[in-house]
Amino acid sequence: MKKLLYNSAKKIGIQLSDIQLEQFRIYYDLLIETNKVINL
Repeated sequence: MKKLLYNSAKKIGIQLSDIQLEQFRIYYDLLIETNKVINL
């Protein structure tokens, strides 16, 4: 998933740092966990 996000952002001219990629991963994981309890 990290590579997909990096490559997709790069295609539209956005350079993401490793820290930003990790933050997106954490956000994604939180959304998945929350969606198990609350239908988002």
